[in-house]
Amino acid sequence: MKPLAYIAFKLARLFGYHSKKKNDKKSSGSDTDILLSHGCIVGKKIGEGAYGNVRIAKQLVIGAKSSKSKIVAVKIVNRRKLSQEFKENFFHRELQILRKLNHKNVIRVYDIIDVHKKVYIIMKYARNGDLCNYVHDYGPLHEIKATLWFQQIVFGLFYCHERGIAHRDLKSDNILIMNSNHVVITDFGLACFCQHSNSKADFSSGLSDTYCGSPAYVAPEIISCEPYDPKLADVWSLGIVLYFMLSAGLPFDNTNLKIKLVQQQKRDFTFDPNLKLARHCEKLLLQMLEPIPGKRISLSKIRRLKWLIQRTIENFSTHEHNSSLVMSRKGLFMLYFKVFWFYASIEICAMIMAQGGFGKITSNVLKQTVIVHSKNFHTTFFFGAKPIQEPVSKPKGQIICTLVPGDGVGPEMANSVQEIFRAAKVPIKFEFLNLSEIQPETSVQLQEVLDSVARNGVCLKGILINPSVGEAQSFNMKLRRQLDLFANVVHIKSLPGVKTRHTNVDFIVIRESIEGEYSFLEHEGVDGIVESLKIVTRYNSRRIAKFAFDYATKLGRKKVTAVHKANIMKLGDGLFLNTCGDISKLYPSIKFDNMIIDNCTMQLASNPHQFDVLVMPNLYGDIINNLGAGLVGGAGVVAGGSYSQDYVMFEPGTRHVYNVAVGKNLANPTAMILCASKMLKHVNLSFHGKQIEESVFAVLKTGKVLTKDMGGNATSTEYTRAIIENLK
Repeated sequence: MKPLAYIAFKLARLFGYHSKKKNDKKSSGSDTDILLSHGCIVGKKIGEGAYGNVRIAKQLVIGAKSSKSKIVAVKIVNRRKLSQEFKENFFHRELQILRKLNHKNVIRVYDIIDVHKKVYIIMKYARNGDLCNYVHDYGPLHEIKATLWFQQIVFGLFYCHERGIAHRDLKSDNILIMNSNHVVITDFGLACFCQHSNSKADFSSGLSDTYCGSPAYVAPEIISCEPYDPKLADVWSLGIVLYFMLSAGLPFDNTNLKIKLVQQQKRDFTFDPNLKLARHCEKLLLQMLEPIPGKRISLSKIRRLKWLIQRTIENFSTHEHNSSLVMSRKGLFMLYFKVFWFYASIEICAMIMAQGGFGKITSNVLKQTVIVHSKNFHTTFFFGAKPIQEPVSKPKGQIICTLVPGDGVGPEMANSVQEIFRAAKVPIKFEFLNLSEIQPETSVQLQEVLDSVARNGVCLKGILINPSVGEAQSFNMKLRRQLDLFANVVHIKSLPGVKTRHTNVDFIVIRESIEGEYSFLEHEGVDGIVESLKIVTRYNSRRIAKFAFDYATKLGRKKVTAVHKANIMKLGDGLFLNTCGDISKLYPSIKFDNMIIDNCTMQLASNPHQFDVLVMPNLYGDIINNLGAGLVGGAGVVAGGSYSQDYVMFEPGTRHVYNVAVGKNLANPTAMILCASKMLKHVNLSFHGKQIEESVFAVLKTGKVLTKDMGGNATSTEYTRAIIENLK
């Protein structure tokens, strides 16, 4: 087998995608081959239309110095199914427009492949679906969240209008939700050019006369079949989208176009009396849904509304479906300047060193640098950053979290957590999903878990057994890869009342968890000779290193140690070590050193107090986590969590399912309970999280009710009840 063909085959097996048989009439074998030649491994169908379908795919991007993979959506358009009118008037123009667009609030198109009788549009994948389905599932958005998403739609649409492009089919179905704070505009199939250009292909008169768009969202001038300004028609559609976000309904929903036109011209719609809209928001809706185009507010004016910008930086309400901003205006203002000066000091110092040091920098250059970075930071902080979470005392409302109990004693541990939550009246609703590779008859599909975590943003998970036979890539690895849970964090800390050789142990292990030795690229080329590939990329090394230093900064830690084997694996681990060293230069207040993995294990066993934060590749992290757990009491007492940009999965810190204790009521639920406590703090339920954690510590400290692994004779049930009795 040729090397490239073999690698392509193994990548397909790695990510769980398989092409169908050649004699399958429904197979899209040619699609698979064409996309594979462009680095895309095709997956399942996620959408279908009159002219083609949309499939999920895994795209491998190989650069000169690094490589990485990402989940993408591929729109496959069959030219033979296109009507002649659509092909001549719309489709070619759509491809032109997609090639021109590059904005964070417009769907990102990575590539357009035009071959044979099909066109393949490779674009960013929106795991959270569209705005229409989101509102139908969760109901109307809170005004503050609606304002944030609305502003992003305004930014994306204004970007298009500035480049002479009108969407002409703006609706809730064409707004995709990338995450809780990021939406994008998609589907430019009916878009048009609306201003003069140097290219004849880009030329169109200022007015359009094509009747297009979705009836519920089109402006009255379009229904009247009059020449219309497509940009102002987009503003009308944008008003319908805002109304839909706030009310989960449409202002003009009559299917008879003549009646609808009369309703539009009279502005015959009402606001739900249960909606407590701000006066500014209600006024804007009326300005956008103005039936006379010449009197309708322009997008440039909407973009400059002061109250719209102000509302995007206010607090999210605590009953939202995702993490919320819980901070006063004064607190946000102070945080802004603290983080700004931290950010600016790093960037300005880097600039000064690039200019040759402090002696060669002029005051004007320094002043200009401060101004530029303040503008950049302002944009990133308010419109591109994640919500800043702070503890709240007793939040109201119920939060939905995914619960995967796991194998072995996992279900018993999950029951302990649920009992404690009920006793503490924790406002958490678990979405219970039983996932298992060793018991497929009772297991849900992996995709159900992925969808649930993507929807809820947070998951509490027990340990899953990796079967010794079958597919190489386990459910554990598929979860980490597909949710991009690149950072695994385990806090190794001595617990009160748990007797161990070393006391007052306190260090953090941060493990890169989606590549390295766990890349599942291995084969037996010759009988008795197995080759196993270890993948190390600069991209993942940089982000795990930066995560480690950011985590250390957040917790006030003083030192970060990179653990490696660069003395032997000079390229792979050498890249990781050098990257960590580069990142460390951005954090002058944190000491950085490195240690070879074999020496590190010896040092941990003899003197663990010398360590603070350790960052390392995948396999080393797995080893150190288990060693660290042994230092503080075993697998039953160490909690952990895996982080991506958008999701968090809390799970015990070591991969031990304790099969011999299944059904015997003997297992120690401490690790799972502490994971649950960490989860509560993450979702801003710090009052309950701290309450449960302190109750666990109180039971351990008294030493009267301990499970067998901690030197006691209590059952799991008795231990759980003791914790409940200690809840304050």
